[in-house]
Amino acid sequence: MHKISVLIITKNEQDSIAACVKSAAWADEVVVVDSYSTDDTLIFAKENGARTFLHEWEGYAQQKNWGISQCINQWILWIDADEVITPELRNEILNLPPESEDIAGYEIPRLSYFSGHPIYHSGWYPGYVLRLFDKTKGSLDTTQLVHEHVKVNGKTAKLRSNLLHYTYASINDYIKRQDVYALLWAEENTGKKTGGFIKALLHAKILFLKNYILKLGFLDGYYGLLICSLASYYTYKKYLKLGKLNKTR
Repeated sequence: MHKISVLIITKNEQDSIAACVKSAAWADEVVVVDSYSTDDTLIFAKENGARTFLHEWEGYAQQKNWGISQCINQWILWIDADEVITPELRNEILNLPPESEDIAGYEIPRLSYFSGHPIYHSGWYPGYVLRLFDKTKGSLDTTQLVHEHVKVNGKTAKLRSNLLHYTYASINDYIKRQDVYALLWAEENTGKKTGGFIKALLHAKILFLKNYILKLGFLDGYYGLLICSLASYYTYKKYLKLGKLNKTR
């Protein structure tokens, strides 16, 4: 495998950044791009060996693309501050075979935790994300305001080992962040027909049934029911926000 730069963007992530950077210590460099945190995020990042930069917030994709431009190496592994690279994933990346030279990017299975509990169903797992890629063949798609992803020009492959995602710590944390995401989604889709209140309810109901029944959310027990319900509520809310934006504009 070529030399790798691990990229992390941050804003007030002092509770998770140390574990995140430590898990990437095997990489050839760890780059942290911070949008002027008011806590000790940068202190902890530097203490654990990261190269740090300050950059005004431009948007999720734009911030990451700026960070990529600061990375020394051709191959980029982008992770979020609440994610941890497992030893198994590290070893798999470091031992990628020579025949992988024609691959432009790799998708990684992500195991997410809700309030400290791993979620193996409910539409969350394996949740493949394209995070390891050749920066000469790919970058973050700036057309998306939320849930941004890497677009590459070339072949992709899937890895087997998990990236751990220590996401929402509580129901309140979920609702607070999803409220921001719902507004960004609505802004991204302004002008799209919504169908009003009834269609918003229908979208929410269909998503719940899909995640809880078809994607086996019931096997996650209490947390499966909770996650599927919250995802359904988020879908309902984003369509309502879209309707309001369309009326305003």
